[in-house]
Amino acid sequence: MQRIEVKNFGPLKDITLDIRDYMVFIGPQASGKSTLAKLIYFSKIVEIERYLLLVRFGATRLTQKDVSVHLFTQGFSKRIRELFGLYFKNFIAVEYEFATHFDGYSIIFKDNGFELSSDFFDEFGFINKNLNRILSTLPVDIDKRIGNRNIEFYVEKITTYNSGDTRVQTKHENIFIPAQRHLVNLLSERELPDHLLVDYKRFIEATNPNVLSGIVSDSNFFKYKKIIIDLSGKILKGEYAYNNNRKVIYYDIDKYVPLSEASSGQQEAAWIIESIKDVFVSLNHKEYESFDLIIEEPETHLFPEAQRDITYLISLLANQSDSRVIITTHSPYVLAALNNLLKAYSVGQEEGKKEQVQKIVSPLLWVDPARFYVGYMDQGTITDIVDRNTNLITHDMLDKVSDDIMNQFDQLLEIQYDE
Repeated sequence: MQRIEVKNFGPLKDITLDIRDYMVFIGPQASGKSTLAKLIYFSKIVEIERYLLLVRFGATRLTQKDVSVHLFTQGFSKRIRELFGLYFKNFIAVEYEFATHFDGYSIIFKDNGFELSSDFFDEFGFINKNLNRILSTLPVDIDKRIGNRNIEFYVEKITTYNSGDTRVQTKHENIFIPAQRHLVNLLSERELPDHLLVDYKRFIEATNPNVLSGIVSDSNFFKYKKIIIDLSGKILKGEYAYNNNRKVIYYDIDKYVPLSEASSGQQEAAWIIESIKDVFVSLNHKEYESFDLIIEEPETHLFPEAQRDITYLISLLANQSDSRVIITTHSPYVLAALNNLLKAYSVGQEEGKKEQVQKIVSPLLWVDPARFYVGYMDQGTITDIVDRNTNLITHDMLDKVSDDIMNQFDQLLEIQYDE
C-alpha cells in the first residue's frame, strides 16, 4: 500500500495518509483537497517514472556489462525535478516536506530537492544479481531483438522478478479531471493555466463519446455498459454522442444540442462520463490493465438527483480490479449517495438478503468499506469520517450544515412569535 506524508505544503500542515482504492476528500474551500489530490497524482507519475527507469536500466544491462547506476539515477533525479516544477510551478513554501512511500522504497521532497531512500537502489542490485536467471527465461538472441516489439515482454519479466508489485505496468492510465475542466474546450495547451489541464486536454481529445459501441453483448463488460448508459442518460437528460464529428447531446431521436451549447451541468458531467466510458472500454479491450482516476468536484452544476447518479457511475468504475479512484467534493449529496452504496454492501452480505438488496441497488455499485476512505479536511489536516463499527460515513458530517441552517431558522421563528 502506498503512503504519503505532507508537512507545510501549501494549505497542508501535517498529513499522513495510506492510499486506498476508493477515496473521497471533503471540506471547506481552501482546505487543501486539490493540493492533496494533486500530490497523489504526481506521486503516481513518479512511480511510473521509477518503473521505466528500471526497465531502461535492465534493457541496457542486457547488452552492456558495465552500466553506471549513478548515471541512471542522475537522469531520474533530473526528470523528477522537471516534473515537480511543471506541476507545482506556482508553489512557494519554506521548510516543506512531501514523502511518498511505496512497497520497497521511498522518495522524500524537501524544500528545493529530494532524497531517494537506500532501498530505491536495492532494485538495481537485484536486477544485476539475478540477471542470469532473468536471461534464462528470455529468447537467447534478446540482445539482437531488444526493440520496441520485445520490450513489453522484458518489462513483464522485470515486474515478475522484481518486488512483486504488479500495479505499476506499462499498460496503466493515470487520469486527473480538474475542477476547471471546461477550459480544455476553450483554450489551447499553451493558454491553459495548469499542466493538469494540459494532461487532461490530451486525454479527452483522444476519446470518443460513441466508444461504448465497441462493447458487444458477449463481453464481460456488457453488464457495465447497460448501467453506464442508464446513469449517463439520467445525468445528461439525453444521450452523449458524435454527430458529424461534433460532440452533441441528443434529447430526442433526431434532435440534439451541441455540447458547447448545452447547460453548464451537462458540459461538466459530459467530460466525466466520457472519461469513464473510455476507461471501461480500454479495460475491456486490454489496452491497459490498471488505472488511477482523480475527479475534482464531480457535482459541479448538477441537481442533487444527478449528483447521486454521477456518484453511482464513479463507484461502478471504482469497483474494477486494479483501480484507484479519488474524488474531491463539497457536496453532502455525494456522501449520502456513497452511504447508500456502503449500506447496500453490508446488508447484501447478510444471509438471505442479497436478492432483496440488489432489487434496490445493483451489486455492481456496492462499495466495500475495506477499500474505502472519506477524509474531512480543515486547517491543514485530514480526519477519517467513516465509522469503522457501522462502516458508514458519520451522520455528524452529513447533517452538520443542515442542522446549523435549521437552528438559525428556529431562532428566527422564536423572534417572530416572541410575545
